[in-house]
Amino acid sequence: MTDLDRDFLQELFAEIDCEVAESVGEHILIVGGAALIFAGLPRGTTDVDTVSRLSPEPLRQAIRAVGERHDLPYDWFDDRTRHFLGSDDLSVCEHRVVFEGQNIKILRPDLPCLLAMKLRSGRMQDRGMPCVDGPDRDQGKGGIAPIDLMGFPR
Repeated sequence: MTDLDRDFLQELFAEIDCEVAESVGEHILIVGGAALIFAGLPRGTTDVDTVSRLSPEPLRQAIRAVGERHDLPYDWFDDRTRHFLGSDDLSVCEHRVVFEGQNIKILRPDLPCLLAMKLRSGRMQDRGMPCVDGPDRDQGKGGIAPIDLMGFPR
């Protein structure tokens, strides 16, 4: 499996944007490990989870073509997360742009929401994750701080 880092993800998003070849007006909200990478947390991931429905078909075809070009798994850009947590559930979160091309825009929830999602998932691999205060660790702010789960959907 190919490890996806911030630079490679940016490259893949740019290729998807070019591959679409027409504005689909899509805002794609990513979550999980890829979103944490863009929040400045050192995290490895092999896929991009999204709560957005990946439509129209030209967008799905572009994602598939880019994945094939880079020998990524068929489901490397995965919208199955939307069945567990929809973008409406994330309305309590601020969203930050991680990529903006001519045809697509990719966003992520703010760091407190991302960490709350990880804590809520209850997965062993997510235990012991650092909590970071401030808008983003990658903006040079941060420190250990509790995460307020009061506004986050259960």
